[in-house]
Amino acid sequence: MIVRDGICYPDSFAPVLSVTGCSVLDSTHLRVRFNTDAVRIVDISPLFDFAALAPLKDPEVLRAFSIDHGILNWLDGEIDIAPEWLLDHGIPSDGAVSIQSAPCVAEAPAEYDAGAKPDESPSSDPLATP
Repeated sequence: MIVRDGICYPDSFAPVLSVTGCSVLDSTHLRVRFNTDAVRIVDISPLFDFAALAPLKDPEVLRAFSIDHGILNWLDGEIDIAPEWLLDHGIPSDGAVSIQSAPCVAEAPAEYDAGAKPDESPSSDPLATP
């Protein structure tokens, strides 16, 4: 513990969970990589019942995602899903996916990758398309 000006701080801070890569597998499943190196297959169909997330039922909208500051979002940030929800509701993936993969893959810019270190070269990408 570090004390500065009478305020206690932890010796180290846990990194904030963030999305570093994603691919759309089909109309309801995403393959999501996190800054912790975890990869999850996430079924987002339960979210379609919420009016704010209903646009994700449209395959074109679903494929048009982006990663902004470690958060997966759609429609210029009008829709987003917390990385914590994706991690908690996903099934661990070891790279072998039985769902047909769509050619939609995005990577977060390195400057937004909470796990990136400036002196490290990029690692191999488990979400890269062939």
